[in-house]
Amino acid sequence: DSGISNMVVEDYKYTDIYWYTDAKSGKQPIYLPAYKDEILGVVMMSIVVPVYDNNGNFYGAINTDVQMTAVSDMISQFTVGETGKAMLIAGTGTYLTNDDSDKIISIQIAEDEGSGFESAASSSDYETKGAEILATGSGVTSLNTADGNYDFYYQKIDKLDWILGIKVSADEVNAPVRTLLTSSMTVIIIFVLICCAVIFVQIRYITKNINKVSGFASQIATGDFTVEPLINSSKDEIGQMTDALNTML
Repeated sequence: DSGISNMVVEDYKYTDIYWYTDAKSGKQPIYLPAYKDEILGVVMMSIVVPVYDNNGNFYGAINTDVQMTAVSDMISQFTVGETGKAMLIAGTGTYLTNDDSDKIISIQIAEDEGSGFESAASSSDYETKGAEILATGSGVTSLNTADGNYDFYYQKIDKLDWILGIKVSADEVNAPVRTLLTSSMTVIIIFVLICCAVIFVQIRYITKNINKVSGFASQIATGDFTVEPLINSSKDEIGQMTDALNTML
């Protein structure tokens, strides 16, 4: 009557789930689609790292969730000129950043009325501009939004299946001062490169720590309790996992 159901652990075959099989076959970290944690109110991303023993045999996979707050804040606060703003879009077509937090993860860009993404695409191959952006991955398109006309510059980040976009007022881009366009485009290109670098540095830091934890776990699993405890200064999920493993020694 409470509406709460119990799940029998034996019935949960995680070895058949795609993230487990992909991590096992790919032998490298798997980045799952971002989602919004309704309790914390932040965008999260799951990273799955395969675990191997000292002989290189697959032992299992560690799945951990990390907050995207730092990346989201950087993207949301960036501006180009007077009107240019950046945004992140998931490869599935949902917003990863947006001024309206209710739209994050919950709505497809091609269905967002007044955004310009829902309007007809310039190519007959696609129904909407949102669909065109997701399919092409990089380029420039015009958006007729409820707030005016904008040029939208976008570039796909393949490894994460994200699209980084910059939306700038068409009036500002087409201003008579020629240097404005040149400087704006230069800033956009530099920003895209910096964002990609920051994102990958954070991802590499996370995966490095996960690999360290997984190696530690593998040694404990083989019965080697002589291994030194891991030094931990983090309070996130990986830090909690590290503390839990340290208590096993």
